[in-house]
Amino acid sequence: MVDGVFKRGKKGLYTARLQVPTQFQNIVKTKEVWQATGTSNYEEAVEFRITWKRRKMAEWNALLAGRQPNQAKSRFKLAAELAVSRGEDYRTAENLSNMNLEEILGRVERLQAMGDGPESVAAQAILGGIEMPKMSLKEVAMSMPERFPEDWKNKTARGKKVWESRWLRPANKFINLVGKDPEFISIDRQSAISFRDALKDRVLDDDDYKAESAMTELQNLNGLWKRHHEALGIDPEEVPPSPWRNLASPLYKLAEGDGQKLEIPIANLEMLIAPNALDGMNEEERDIIYVLVETGGRQSEITDIPPGSIHLCHAIPHIEIKNETGEFARTIKNKPSKRKIPLVGVALQAMGRHPDGFARYRGKGTFSAAANAFLHENGLLPEEITIGGTRHSYEARMKRAGYDNDDRGAMMGHSIKRIRGREVYGDPLSLEEKLAIAEAIRLRPGKR
Repeated sequence: MVDGVFKRGKKGLYTARLQVPTQFQNIVKTKEVWQATGTSNYEEAVEFRITWKRRKMAEWNALLAGRQPNQAKSRFKLAAELAVSRGEDYRTAENLSNMNLEEILGRVERLQAMGDGPESVAAQAILGGIEMPKMSLKEVAMSMPERFPEDWKNKTARGKKVWESRWLRPANKFINLVGKDPEFISIDRQSAISFRDALKDRVLDDDDYKAESAMTELQNLNGLWKRHHEALGIDPEEVPPSPWRNLASPLYKLAEGDGQKLEIPIANLEMLIAPNALDGMNEEERDIIYVLVETGGRQSEITDIPPGSIHLCHAIPHIEIKNETGEFARTIKNKPSKRKIPLVGVALQAMGRHPDGFARYRGKGTFSAAANAFLHENGLLPEEITIGGTRHSYEARMKRAGYDNDDRGAMMGHSIKRIRGREVYGDPLSLEEKLAIAEAIRLRPGKR
């Protein structure tokens, strides 16, 4: 027997064999199962076994979930997976009632052809016998880390809290508005509009609450709707419209700007790196600013950088921005953000003083507020500009120096594919080429 198929009988047809995993043996009542492939062609038999194994595993998972208490959520997801393994889109009983008779009979005929009776788990999955689980809004928001561990597990402790808050904060605000924790999929459009209007009133009445924040809450609730249905295995084309869709128009009119941090003028950057200008700061806070000025990095990319991503002994000293696991686990914004940044000028000197990174601020998110308070109080930055503007200044410096959009994107960690609007060919910008750009726009310390 090779690859789980072997010839059997006078006709030389292949039979597929599958060992039943231990966790399913009490349900299946056997340690292995066989199925005739109906072919004497080896490659066809192997392909048959692959499909057959997928169907059986989906069926056994659904059976196991059905025997365990409090498994409504997983039963629905597994039923959807089982339907897909049979080449069918999952439909609830309500969905099926809206299908034409021919489509429904087709499902029944295909079940009969596979030998599945009316009480089989496959029949329940394909004929809508398992309804969508009822979860409240807060239950959905709280379930996100469990349902999407790939987005959560490698973040810092603070990063995990921020990610969880992205879903819980708007959920709690909505619950406070309606006075109860509603069933998630039953939230109606009028309730969503009332929530939008409450956010709008707060923007109008509270100088400290911005329209951009309100729009983020609506965006996150829309995202929660989409991801909840995604986790249940529902085809994106079958997901009902979110009650919070397209509600942000009045808030756009109240927005003070596009939310983008303002560029720090060159004169102010030179003041920041002037001798003794930042003596009132602690050493880590000061040196983080120096690195931000001469790398164009995002604040979290610099404050959270782990020791293993600082390469001072390399022929070209640089830092590396990438996803991290283990003690210094963190996730970067997106795939294009993965890059190497050469260290020059005050940034190289600063990292030389901190070869293991910035432990005081790593993963805490406290740098920005502390830095901005000092810089504003000491007249180093105009009140409307924050230290986050170093990143925008860095790209502006490259633009003024004549570097094209591709080179600037590579230095900043932007998607070159998106910049070009097409596929990208050719080698990426080398570390040597990046060093030449960094040196060309490097600032010299000025005087206060």
